[in-house]
Amino acid sequence: MKGPSHLLPNVRVALLASLLALPAVAVSSEGARPPRRGGADLEDVRRTLTVRHADDREDARSEHDIVLELVALGPDVIPELVALVNGRATRRLQSARNQPPTTWVVGPDRFADLARAALARLPRAEVLRQVQSAHIESDADRVAALSVLAELRSAHGLTSVFEIASGFDPLSLRSPTLRGAFEDALATLLVSDSDSWSRLRAPLERLRPDLLSIAANVVMQTRRPEGIAVLVRLLGRDLHLDEELLPTLAELAAQNAWRASPITEHVRAYLDHERSELRVAAVQALGRLAPTTRRTSGGAGRPLNTQLLHELIGMTDDPDALVARAAHEALRRCCRAQGPKDAAAWRDWLAAEEAWWIREQERLAAALTSEDPAGALAAVRELGTHPALAAEIAPLLTQALARDETACALAACAVARELGVARSVPALEPLLFDTDEAVQSAAWDALRELTGADLPRDGLAWSRRLHG
Repeated sequence: MKGPSHLLPNVRVALLASLLALPAVAVSSEGARPPRRGGADLEDVRRTLTVRHADDREDARSEHDIVLELVALGPDVIPELVALVNGRATRRLQSARNQPPTTWVVGPDRFADLARAALARLPRAEVLRQVQSAHIESDADRVAALSVLAELRSAHGLTSVFEIASGFDPLSLRSPTLRGAFEDALATLLVSDSDSWSRLRAPLERLRPDLLSIAANVVMQTRRPEGIAVLVRLLGRDLHLDEELLPTLAELAAQNAWRASPITEHVRAYLDHERSELRVAAVQALGRLAPTTRRTSGGAGRPLNTQLLHELIGMTDDPDALVARAAHEALRRCCRAQGPKDAAAWRDWLAAEEAWWIREQERLAAALTSEDPAGALAAVRELGTHPALAAEIAPLLTQALARDETACALAACAVARELGVARSVPALEPLLFDTDEAVQSAAWDALRELTGADLPRDGLAWSRRLHG
């Protein structure tokens, strides 16, 4: 699935952050006029946006001041602010007689952003009501309404986001502007208000397939574990959507393997589907899940359950060449090497890996809990040579990451990153606070690779991301 054009809050939202952070205080009264009785209207907005001269001094109001003056006009001005956002009020103001452009305190291209900033500070319930009841005639109106809902950052606007987006013609959604407006609004609500996740189910069930595909991609891009259950519920609604969902769902589950329920059973159900495209998607998904799915706890003398890898090997004999090729590619990713060329050779390879683990796991565990730094480091490096068992070695890597030696911590971070051992994430997080900057950097690299999150090397930021 292709990533959205500008999914998370975009540059426009970032530029407005300083406006939204203003305290809710009364505005300066210098040159300001109170709204007329009967409620504020476009004339009050015009006066607010017009340059004022007092005692031969230029109008010194900042955009902050203008936003606060618009807010001071009260809830009655909400319809006019919404009209500024969609451009209608701006056109009316510019077409008014005796109003040359040079008299605006800011350029008309800033009116919409100032209106959005003011709407974000007015009573949320009233703004939401006005947006929901507004008469929407065009795609431009829909884009404007979605941008206002994004500014409100409230789960209560989620249903409206879907209702408004449903007004877009499927062909028009090829436009980055229209598609992006839907993506931005949905992503902002999911990231800003955790209640949005519990409200997703009903509107998604009513969404048409093209919008459902976009919404699923947004859910994936948030990288939140709550999205896993959302995507699982979408499986089976549409076969073409399932083809996109399976690899996407696997990626999200793998990035949250240390704190999310396994989804392998949902994926495995498609391995014998009559449509080869869905078998390919299921194979690709299992290949992504294999390094993160620990089927059993194992133990000395007991064979480990590597069922996912065995099933992938079985798919190399699929009668469809595309499915067989996908299975070979998935296995090669799991073993981080070119790998065998037929099912029998793959089975021999996996049997050797399982035998090694049964034979050596107690020795490796003892080395990692010993007081011998050299032996512990050698054990970590040996673990790194067996990528097929990445899920099984996670507990031993956790022990290695907890050791005091810098060399051992650096090696364990590298193995976790290179083998995709997502279950090591909880053990990597504390290393962001390590006194050694090299250890901090190695843990940071591993966390970014394993979770897909692009955060700075800031321990507190990662704690909020991992536990929020």
